[in-house]
Formats: sequence, structure tokens, C-alpha cells
Amino acid sequence: MERSDSDASIRADDRAVAPVIGFILLFGILVIAFSGYQATAVPQQNAETEFQHYEDVQNDMTVVRNSISQAGQTNVSQFESIRIGTNYRKRILALNPPDPRGTLRTTDAYNIKIDGSGGSPQEIPTQFLEYRNDYNELDIGSIYYENSVVYLDERGEGGGLAVLDDQNLVPDGGGSARVTALQGEYEESSVGRVTVELYPAEAANLNLDDFDGQVTVDIPTRLTGEEYWDEELDGFDGYVGVELDAYATGVHQLTLEVDIDDLRFNTVGIDSVPEGDSSARQGVGPSPPSSTPSSGPAFDSLNIEVSKSPGGNDNIQQVRATGSVTDPDPDGEIQLQLFDSGTPFGENEVDMTSGFSVMTDPNSSNKQELSVTIRLLDSDGIEYQSCQSNDQVAVNNNLDLSDFDCN
Repeated sequence: MERSDSDASIRADDRAVAPVIGFILLFGILVIAFSGYQATAVPQQNAETEFQHYEDVQNDMTVVRNSISQAGQTNVSQFESIRIGTNYRKRILALNPPDPRGTLRTTDAYNIKIDGSGGSPQEIPTQFLEYRNDYNELDIGSIYYENSVVYLDERGEGGGLAVLDDQNLVPDGGGSARVTALQGEYEESSVGRVTVELYPAEAANLNLDDFDGQVTVDIPTRLTGEEYWDEELDGFDGYVGVELDAYATGVHQLTLEVDIDDLRFNTVGIDSVPEGDSSARQGVGPSPPSSTPSSGPAFDSLNIEVSKSPGGNDNIQQVRATGSVTDPDPDGEIQLQLFDSGTPFGENEVDMTSGFSVMTDPNSSNKQELSVTIRLLDSDGIEYQSCQSNDQVAVNNNLDLSDFDCN
């Protein structure tokens, strides 16, 4: 059968070939561009998220450090919130790895040893606190708290140490020592926030009252004298030195000599009150020791303003504290905290000035009532004054100083 001229013309018609080729080329360019975005831009943006979180968690660890000192030296329980993990930005087409978790945990326990004339040698267990990240892009070591020092430790990866917050074990000028033993097992791993509850010992089971005169205090530390303590305690007459690996490999012994009357010692439990026969307390409690500020800055006026979330409901969006402070400490800070049934939901701090304004939010969209605590702290995180609201605050229920219980 002969083919018609129309069949031949159909076979010869190539008018659709060019658009198809153009579409394929354009699609290929888009695939290549998207692959490049996935391979380079996404990791870079995720690294920025991780770096921002790491800066935030450094600040949170400093807050936890201050709270351990406050719980130990003022004998008042503290509650802090720390976001140990983070979330990458949401993406429509590109893919993210799993959100990075973080882990906050206590390490093995080692004994603080106290010995001197008049009393029997005492051993009080204490632990270090470690924050470890699980980032996908950044390779950064753990952050440690120990003996009031917060530092980044990359020695295991061939790096060094970076001190983020210096010790307040020996206050500036020396003469006394403030030691806080940290006890209790704690380990939390999350992409969100966890709460660190800190409780001072309710009863001292080990007796330090029999000591008379000078005592020797041996303290476990992961920092050598050359790395930190030699220079930091150079002006303190009671600094004896650091014995390497005295407790275990990498765990050294920091030795101080101090008069028993100048030793401020307490035991703080993480997540529970210290129990058993291993807690001790000396020179701390409801009556502040001489090294703890007992006078100085105080609130002269205080106002709390509560703003609500947009949308017509009564959920709290932000809490702002304003007021004035008498005799402000230029090295101190004003700390504002929000609580819901004892659980912290927001915190912020500003430098202490005579007139101040500090604000924070409850980190939640469904809180309609919260308790407020506002503190005046010295440079070591020790309280001058703490004020707790007598009642919970809500939208359109603003408070002044008369609505607070201050001590």
C-alpha cells in the first residue's frame, strides 16, 4: 500500500522538537542549581543556626553557673531553663538533616577533702557538669562547669581551652573561699529546653564545726595550674597549687588553705535535695556570710507591665519590668525571671543601673498567668536582693513594688 503525502508530511514535521529540548535543558539547569543549593547553601545556613545556638547555650551555661553559686551561697533553691538543642529553619523543597540534639549531664563524682586541726577529715562528693552538642555542621567541643568556672574544652580534639566565665571560688582580693559541691545524677538529651533544678542541702550530714583555725581544702578539677589556676589565683595567699592526676587521669587536685571562719561551703543537689551522709554546710544560710553582699543595691521602685498576644485572647506575650535601684553596682546585673508552678518559662538580664528596663517573654503562646521574680546580683551572681510577686501576673494586672515579697 502506498503511503500518502499526508503521512510523509506528519513524519517530517519537527516543530515540537525544539521546545522539548529547551524544556529538558531548562529542567537540567534547575536540577543542577537546586543540587548546588542543597550541597552548599543548606549546610551553610544550618551552620549559622548551630553557631547562633552555641552562643546562646554559652550564655545559658553561665546562668546555670550563677544559679549554682546562688543556691550554694544563699541557701535558696534555684530553677533555670537551658535550650540544649535547636531547630533548623523550615524548608519547602530542600532537605535538612535531623535537628541537632544536645546533652546536659553530670560526670563521675570525686571527693572534696577538708582537713585541719580540731576536726576529723571530711570527704564530700562533687561532680562536673558537661554540655555536649550533636551538631551536623560544626565541630565544637563540650562546655564544662566546675568549681564556678565555665569553659570550652577541645583538648580531646587536639585543641585547647577557652574560659567563658571565670571562677568565683575565691573572690577578688582573696581572704575567703566559696566552695559549692554539686551532687546528684542528671542527664537530659533534647532538641528543646530542659529545666535544671538546684536544691541546697536541707541538713548538713558531715560536721565542719569542729575544725579550728586553718584548714586544707582539696578540690577536684579538670584544669591544671598552668592552664588556669596559677594565674587566676596568683594573688591569693591560700593557693597551694595543683597536683596533676591526683584523682584520675585528667582529674587533678586543687589545694587551698583558708581559715575555717573564711570558708563558705555548701552542698547543692541537681534535680533533688542532697541525700545520704555526704552533704556539708559551713558559713552559709539565711544569714548571709560576710563575703556575701548583705547591704548595697536595693529596689527603690518596681513596675511590671504585661502585654498580651495579638489575636484578641489573654495569653501573655511579654513581661517588662521598669523601676529604679538605690546604690547600683556597676558590675552587677538585674535579672527578670518568669515561672509557672515553679517551672521557669522565660528569663533576661541587663546591667544594673539606677534606672532600668528589662523585658522577657514566657517562651510559650498559651500562658495566661505567671509568677515573676526579679533579682539584683553582684558580678559573681550572688544576690543583693530578690523580689517575688505575691500573686501571679496576667494581662491588664500590672504590679508595683508593694505587690512583691523582697528579701
